[in-house]
Amino acid sequence: MLLSSAVVGVLFRAPWGFVLLAVTLVGSALAMTVLFRAVTGRARWIASIMLALLPPAGVWRAIIGSGRIPFDTVYGMPAALAIGGAVGSLSMLALPGRWRFAGAVSAVLIATPLLIPVFAHAAERAAAEERAQRASVEQAFDGLVDPLGTDLAGTTITLTSASTDAAQVAVDRDGRELVILTTPTGGSGPYDPDAFACWRLVGTESSEGDETMAEFADRCVVVDGGWATIDGSVVGTNVGTRWVQVEAGAGATPDDVMAVFHSLEEFPEERVRAWFDEHLMRDRKGGE
Repeated sequence: MLLSSAVVGVLFRAPWGFVLLAVTLVGSALAMTVLFRAVTGRARWIASIMLALLPPAGVWRAIIGSGRIPFDTVYGMPAALAIGGAVGSLSMLALPGRWRFAGAVSAVLIATPLLIPVFAHAAERAAAEERAQRASVEQAFDGLVDPLGTDLAGTTITLTSASTDAAQVAVDRDGRELVILTTPTGGSGPYDPDAFACWRLVGTESSEGDETMAEFADRCVVVDGGWATIDGSVVGTNVGTRWVQVEAGAGATPDDVMAVFHSLEEFPEERVRAWFDEHLMRDRKGGE
């Protein structure tokens, strides 16, 4: 009761609580040294101090675990009996011979029900963190712009970048290089759809998107399935909620651009996943 009262005072930061706790600890330690001297002939100060600290440590553990002070019962037993039994059992560790073995067994029996919830909580917290991290990774993957590639014969395609803003695929057609750029886009709204598409393709100084098609007459034309620059080096179109354009690179001709443009298809998801996982692992290693 003294210990519980002292803990209450300490929790409420009452000066008398700290005084009562100190008196209780000192009194307990002195009483144990007397008992140890009577049984073993030695005071065993260290063991006495550790055993004196055990009850307040147990009360603190009970408060952390259940949120209440163990006034009444501990594991179904009267609190005073449970605390006294634990201290008495562990005191055997300071005794010689087979008593020490009995104390070790008691320590295991006392520690097991205390440690199992701790380890279980730690394991559950680690599992929850892993689930949250996995969900975050999947959310990041789902947020990527879905790239388009090509199934044109004689070409190889490589995903070079992907994010929530754009995805870029490099195309090699017999040594001639092209790029397929996919970005999210909405509709043209109230604007001329042809002029809006040309604005996306070649841009303007104002970049408002409300230009007329006449303003693009010398830079952009409507072609089969989309829009192209006058020189044919870039062709673009809308695919659902995405804007995709094919750009000529080193050695590529307008015919190469149109051939790739007319063979556009979804980039294989498994290859996007492989690219994502590779870059995720690379970023993690770079952060270590």
